[in-house]
Amino acid sequence: MKRIEKRWKTRKAKRAERRKDRRRALRRVVRKRLHGRALSDPMRKAMKLHAGRVARLRRIRYLAASASDYALVQKTDGLIAREQSRHNGWWRQILRKQSPKPRAEETKR
Repeated sequence: MKRIEKRWKTRKAKRAERRKDRRRALRRVVRKRLHGRALSDPMRKAMKLHAGRVARLRRIRYLAASASDYALVQKTDGLIAREQSRHNGWWRQILRKQSPKPRAEETKR
């Protein structure tokens, strides 16, 4: 029993470390995209919505692959790509709104 508990605790610690690493990486990406600006509440909600959708689609894809339903795997891949495209469009729109407008002398160069 102790061996099982020890193994479980080790796996739990590794999982927590991976989660921290993923979150750190995501924060770096967001910070880079926003050029150091803060993440607003609507942005946070959109990020959460995207993460939920992608997580659900990845789970569906995993279950379809486990059941050898390759038609559903392909359909899910398409939906994941579509969601990613939608989210990237949202990012472009946000960054366009937040980017500082170039001054007149900068555009003449």
